[in-house]
Amino acid sequence: MNKPTIFISYSHKDEKWKDLVVSQLRVLQNDGQLNVWDDRRIAAGSDWDPEIEAALNQASAAVLLISVNFLTSRFILGKEVPLLLQRRETEGLPIIPIIISSCPWARVSWLNPIQCRPKDGKALAAFSGDKRNQELSKIATEIADSLNRHSKPIATDATPHSALRPLHPQAPAIKITLPPPITPHLFGRADELQLLDEAWANPRTNIVVFHALGGAGKSALVSKWLARMAAKNYEGAQRVFGWSFFSQGSSENRSDSSEAFIDSALAFFGVTVEGDYFRKADRLAEALRSERTVLALDGLEPLQYPPNTAGLPEGGLKDRALQTILNHLAAQQPGLCIITSRERLSDLNGYDEATVIQRPLDHLPYRTATGEQPCAQLLRSWGVTGDDAEMLQAAQKFQGHAYGLTLLGSYLAEVLGGDLRRRKDIANLFDDDRFGSKADRMIAAYETWLGAGVEVAILRLLGLFDRPAEAASIAALREAPAIAGLTETLQGLSEVKWQQALSRLRRLNLLSPANPHAPGELDAHPLVREHFRQQLKTHAPDAWRAGNLRLYKHLTRTTKEFPDTLAEMQPLFAAVTHGCAAGCHQEVYDDVYRRRLDRGIEYFSTKKLGAFSADLAALGTFFAIPWENPSSRLCEKDQANVLNVAGFDLAAVGRTEEAINPYQAALNAFTKQGEWGNAAQTASNLSELFMVMGNLPQAQLIAQLSVEFADKSRDEFARSAFRTTLGAVLHQSGNITDAESQFRIAEALQQERQHSFHLLHSLQGFRYCDLLLSKKHIEDARSRANQTLTWKKYGYSKLDIALDQLMLGLTYLDLEVPQHTSSDATTCDSASNVKMQNIRLAADWLQLAVDGLRQAGQQQYFLRGLLARAAWARVTQQFDQAHRDLAEARSIAERGEMRLHLCDYHLEAARLHLAQGHPDEARDHWGMARAMVAEMGYHRRDAELAELASQLS
Repeated sequence: MNKPTIFISYSHKDEKWKDLVVSQLRVLQNDGQLNVWDDRRIAAGSDWDPEIEAALNQASAAVLLISVNFLTSRFILGKEVPLLLQRRETEGLPIIPIIISSCPWARVSWLNPIQCRPKDGKALAAFSGDKRNQELSKIATEIADSLNRHSKPIATDATPHSALRPLHPQAPAIKITLPPPITPHLFGRADELQLLDEAWANPRTNIVVFHALGGAGKSALVSKWLARMAAKNYEGAQRVFGWSFFSQGSSENRSDSSEAFIDSALAFFGVTVEGDYFRKADRLAEALRSERTVLALDGLEPLQYPPNTAGLPEGGLKDRALQTILNHLAAQQPGLCIITSRERLSDLNGYDEATVIQRPLDHLPYRTATGEQPCAQLLRSWGVTGDDAEMLQAAQKFQGHAYGLTLLGSYLAEVLGGDLRRRKDIANLFDDDRFGSKADRMIAAYETWLGAGVEVAILRLLGLFDRPAEAASIAALREAPAIAGLTETLQGLSEVKWQQALSRLRRLNLLSPANPHAPGELDAHPLVREHFRQQLKTHAPDAWRAGNLRLYKHLTRTTKEFPDTLAEMQPLFAAVTHGCAAGCHQEVYDDVYRRRLDRGIEYFSTKKLGAFSADLAALGTFFAIPWENPSSRLCEKDQANVLNVAGFDLAAVGRTEEAINPYQAALNAFTKQGEWGNAAQTASNLSELFMVMGNLPQAQLIAQLSVEFADKSRDEFARSAFRTTLGAVLHQSGNITDAESQFRIAEALQQERQHSFHLLHSLQGFRYCDLLLSKKHIEDARSRANQTLTWKKYGYSKLDIALDQLMLGLTYLDLEVPQHTSSDATTCDSASNVKMQNIRLAADWLQLAVDGLRQAGQQQYFLRGLLARAAWARVTQQFDQAHRDLAEARSIAERGEMRLHLCDYHLEAARLHLAQGHPDEARDHWGMARAMVAEMGYHRRDAELAELASQLS
């Protein structure tokens, strides 16, 4: 159970009093009853303001140490107290003021209504010695009792899903980064609000998806429901987390990454995870399923396949990590996930309609069953006047589009005195829809009316961004010299006039309300951003390029040269987008992508951070058509490079089918250029991709090409390494003799190249040992793995080390103890001891391997580690562990379309069910494995199928 946190608000001049109060509370903290937070917990060098704000938002209660110093602190009264009072009013947050020294606190309007301690209003300074300690002890006990009265049980996976969701009156931990709603008005959504209320109360409903075109009011609906929930203390939620993917890109520049969301959510739950984003996704799903959480994901479409994408599922998630999370939540959770998107979420189509509700959000109705007229109500809320017939006509012309009507209402009120009859004065407003949507034409009408002034210049700036525009970037754009066609009217503008322009745009609903968590940040409805984005690109291309170039230079200049974390890298990823938009593709690729993000052959963002999705999103900016046509502004060699890396990243994030085309295009390009070493490497990667997908004939053809290209390159490493790719494919096809021949040639080449490292090692050595193991040359395989593991000090990667550990674990697991005909008890005991020792050694090596493979982030090898550990758990009759490992292995195989390893899963599942005495289940898995072996030509497994068949019969 999560312990409630007490936030201590105090003046640093009263540090000694804070220490006295905290010392009493820490007695209860050490007993596990609560946590204490004060600003001394902020690490040196941390950004203290956001940390204090986060602690304020997550606290279960607040203690205020009242003194003259406290009541005259501008920071406390301006930052901490308003937020605490707001949470007290909306969420019932307990606030306990403690009078520590004499001051006129009773005359302070916000403080007087709150019960202070000590109860008689006497200051703690008036007490001394043991009497003061008694008062402090009473206060600490009272705080703990108050928290206990509001305590809440935590739902777990063991909670019966049919049980009613419990209520938790204590204030939940909250982090909502959804954009503030454009307008406070919401009409005509009573049915949808009721649907969300019922979904929250219904233990069977786990996910609700609202999908509609932009501007229909999806975000406003979710914000309204969250506000209603806040007024009711979130009705038992333990956590509330809201995230907007609009901040990661508009529909035109779709981001492929959920990594920032996953990192932020894990930090919110206090979960630290090592490994790739699939592991992080699994751990986040566990956290979400362990507490009753409201999870709101707004604007999911950047992570979905858009309509009319040939060969790809319309509305399906490109991001496999997020797909994993949503599948977990759809299956079972104590809370509720709410999603908004422009597309229906096809990944969730297979779930029961009561479990996953996908509801199109229609345009506002002209009239409801109760006689209300939502469109007319919306217009009148902006001060528009007109009779019912005129309101209905306007609503019909706008087809009930919420944001379009909002813009119409604010325009009429601002420009035409609110007279609805004058709507026809808006040029082209009711023309044929071929000339743009009603919302788009309303934005254009505003643009015409506002003229070439400050307001339009601000909106045009936002067209440069596919996310909220941070204050520093806006300041960089406003700097002298002016950007022609973009910022002339902003030069020399006073702060007063700048703020007046922002206020006017917000009043007109063209600019989002100010974000209290990001001072100076500017944002607008995605339709506004997209309107001015297209306008700049089409009608002012020079300004478009110059503005993006200014942002590119600003971000590359102000960002740490070599960031260490994904969060630190975000400005550089944004710089890649702006630099390519400015047409500087080659410079951006060389100086930012390769030098600062990849760090040359180190591939830092992917190999060190596992940020494959973020890397893929950055790569997309170097393409005219993602994964098909690289930009002609890159040199031919780098066009082939980005195709090759895109294939690698797509395969790494589980988008296996999509990886084939860029790999093949890169292979063709390298071949045409005579870049035989690169061609050999790409062919090897493509062969391995076909192999794990189960297309062994194609994998063999491409592997043979890899060997040919390696020989042409005269690169000794390539000549050796890529023969092991061919050997691995031949091995899986059951052609042991030819496979062994390729490995022996490869090792001979290795010995010529590196006399000190006379054995195949790294992935190449693992492949050879894998073949030796299947031939039962167990001692040879173990000897090799032991030897190559001792070479790790010479720069082995995590994957190399973990593969050696996996091989050692497999050799101890697979070692057959010699059978003796003698009945000698000593001989039998000795054999038993050897077997037990091998089992223990296998356990140690396999655990090291699984941990290392998880951190290495290569899914297909991690899957093999899980299968090996599942086999060990079966042998040792730890059946629950075996089932857990197999379930995770199956999830990885299905998610990544790894049919070869899915067959391995079915074989091990058949063995496990046989060991448990479940022959029918074992026969089912054996049948599926047999069919897959025949279809794929996976004849390496023929002997295992025959052995299982014998056991089943």
